Amino acid sequence: MLLGATIILAVRNAEKGKKAREVLLKSCPQANAIIKLVDLTDFVSIREFANQLTLEYEKIDALINNAGIIFHPYKRTVDGNEITITTNYFGPFLLTHLLLNLLSKSDNGRVINLSAVAHLRGKIKLDDLNSEENFVEIEAFSQSKLALTMFTKYMASLLKHTRITFNAVNPGLVRGTRHLRNSRLTTSFITKLSVWPWMWLFMKTPYQGCQTVIYAAVDPFLANVSGCYFSNCEIQKPSDLVNDIQLSENLYKRTCEIVKIDGENIINKVVECEDKEI
Repeated sequence: MLLGATIILAVRNAEKGKKAREVLLKSCPQANAIIKLVDLTDFVSIREFANQLTLEYEKIDALINNAGIIFHPYKRTVDGNEITITTNYFGPFLLTHLLLNLLSKSDNGRVINLSAVAHLRGKIKLDDLNSEENFVEIEAFSQSKLALTMFTKYMASLLKHTRITFNAVNPGLVRGTRHLRNSRLTTSFITKLSVWPWMWLFMKTPYQGCQTVIYAAVDPFLANVSGCYFSNCEIQKPSDLVNDIQLSENLYKRTCEIVKIDGENIINKVVECEDKEI
């Protein structure tokens, strides 16, 4: 999977994508990195991106759902959904389903969903996933990461007889990601002076933060490991809700309604195709 791989940098901002590519090429000049635009808050953009990949590539070996926002004020997307859960969960959910066929063409297609330790305090509000009744920024984030982690385990069970694996990764709090740009930790001058230096000291560097992601995506010993939650390159126990099969099924069905896909049909086609190959 590593040698000669094509890396697709799926970004919303072309300029930031170019800068990321430049950083990558400085450390690995021979890397084949391609920039493609997609907005995970826009379901039309996601579909167009997935269609483009389907036309241009024969397979996908690893899909890393890395997008994430936190402490974002309440805002609706073009599809009418709350922006935090859309960026962190609805968008990756839709994109993953649209790319399952390409992932199934790989000998070991892997989906890596970036979770967070905050998922442990999350609660799923099936009747109000968009937090319309009572929006609290950190609760919206926690719910979105819990939903993504539950989705990971549930998809692993649905596709357990295929070559596709699903795992969730907690990268930790990483310097330079700007995830806290809307937090009081960075907007309050006093907090900046008293708390931020200590937080910065204990944050991971970008290099440290990506190690578990890379481990889950390419380590050959994890070829058959699926449905797990990783942190610091180790399998750790996720929220008990991740193992709630009924809640996970209900969440899955509700999300399919929101992103407007027939998830069951997509899953069945992937399973049937692999059964025929076997």
